[in-house]
Amino acid sequence: MNLREAQRQLGDSLGVTLLSTNGLSGHDGCHYAYLGGYRDMGDHTFAVLARDLYGGPSAGVAPSNPARVTASGSELSVQLRSTDPLTVDAGAAADFRVDGAAVTVSSVTYQAGGKLLLTLSDPATGATSLTYQGHNGAGPWITNATGTGLLAFTMAIT
Repeated sequence: MNLREAQRQLGDSLGVTLLSTNGLSGHDGCHYAYLGGYRDMGDHTFAVLARDLYGGPSAGVAPSNPARVTASGSELSVQLRSTDPLTVDAGAAADFRVDGAAVTVSSVTYQAGGKLLLTLSDPATGATSLTYQGHNGAGPWITNATGTGLLAFTMAIT
């Protein structure tokens, strides 16, 4: 996870355009199937290139990237850098981990304005950071309009 967080931060420090491999159900941990994998990854990459090189649409193209995580009682709020609407599949809560507290993420919902609201099993007392790691294979994802998955991250909770 440390490597994935460092990769996510490259977009800020070096002007790198970020792409996401989350949201691809055809991943086995090493390779991708064509459908649900390489083909979809190519479509996501094309959308970014069309935006950057040819003035194509920008809405729903870039992977969702968190700006900050805040706690309030039994909820965590993840403010994203974009207000592009997201689809949160049922069960996506399993891909989140709260560090520093013995709590789990019970549910995740998207709120207009680029915010993910995470409901916790108990108050977030002592929680220090939130990790979103995604998973291999099929299953629930958090994706934008083009199907690109939320970037993996570990962020301090403020």
